[in-house]
Amino acid sequence: VVTLLNLFLETTPGLVAAVLDAAESGEQQEVVRAAHRLKGGAVSIGAAALAAVAAELESGEQQSARLAECWQETATALRQRIALHR
Repeated sequence: VVTLLNLFLETTPGLVAAVLDAAESGEQQEVVRAAHRLKGGAVSIGAAALAAVAAELESGEQQSARLAECWQETATALRQRIALHR
């Protein structure tokens, strides 16, 4: 489990950046693609809040502003969880 969480923490910042960059550039198709990948990863580790934000971005229901904040909250929670397993 710790390995999976660490992998998620390593790869997800790139997906978050891809969503934010695409949103800033107005590339809605890329927002949808990156948000879909982000949602899948979040679901696989049980990060429900992040998955929900990604799903809303994927469907065009939400702006990207909440994503960075939600990612930071998720990353902090995951790091705490990893620390408990060491």
